[in-house]
Amino acid sequence: MAVTIAIITGIGGDLGQAIARCLKRRGVMVVGCDSDTLHEWTAKRFADAWLHALPRADDLYYIRALETIVEERHADLIFPTTDAEQRVLAAQADCLLHPKLVMLQPFSQVLRFQDKVETSRAFRRVGLPFTETHSTTWPGCWTKPRVKGGKELCQQDYLDGPEYTVGVWSNSQDVRAIAFRRELRGGATYRCWYHPESEETLAAEAAGIAVAKAFGLVGSFNVQGRYVESRGFVPFELNPRFSSTASIRDSFGFCDVWWEALTRLGEPVPEYKRPARGRAVRYWEEVVQTDGEWR
Repeated sequence: MAVTIAIITGIGGDLGQAIARCLKRRGVMVVGCDSDTLHEWTAKRFADAWLHALPRADDLYYIRALETIVEERHADLIFPTTDAEQRVLAAQADCLLHPKLVMLQPFSQVLRFQDKVETSRAFRRVGLPFTETHSTTWPGCWTKPRVKGGKELCQQDYLDGPEYTVGVWSNSQDVRAIAFRRELRGGATYRCWYHPESEETLAAEAAGIAVAKAFGLVGSFNVQGRYVESRGFVPFELNPRFSSTASIRDSFGFCDVWWEALTRLGEPVPEYKRPARGRAVRYWEEVVQTDGEWR
């Protein structure tokens, strides 16, 4: 297999760690980076090597620092995991030294789908189910950041029903989806269930495939939504990147991280067979430093 080294940024976060687990299962050497030097200790748990900390994505030297790491390590693949990095790198994709190695959606898709208001409008325009999302105060709504990490807020209509996270992977000819019913803690999936033959699961997966086809999305992305009795599956968010549940999906045989790696390297992607029912739960670990040094 051609791939030997993968650079993963944001290794201190749940997405970076999920991608690392997926790749290490295939024997890929993972080099972890993060803007927080404290995550050198996290990298020792999830990666084969820790390079130096990257500047933040809004730093003028961020892109050059990342490209220097890629050149020094002769990396085969680059996985930027934070939303801020996705915006910066997608905007500069034409200027990158190794654009084909970077796991990114096009800039127009990143801008559209990182914004909850624009996502709602885009779904409406193409005739897909959508959640009413307002940029101004609206009664009876959920208040959320309009863009992850941003200060501007938006309001979304409340949807009454179980929540699903839908992982989707596409190479334009082949579109695959898997939907987990989930419970959240701290804004992330805490536990989830896969019921392949349930009406709710089939509706959520069909919706994810419809989104990929409607917008011509390729690569990996995930759709969040709720199953509402009167409307079926209704999306309220689309993340134009890998999901922090990627490692769970990978364990079920939905290997979107690996499929996209193979695609970028010109290797054939194996067929996908929908898995049997199952469930997953997350647990927490700590990395403890006791040498007296405090950073």
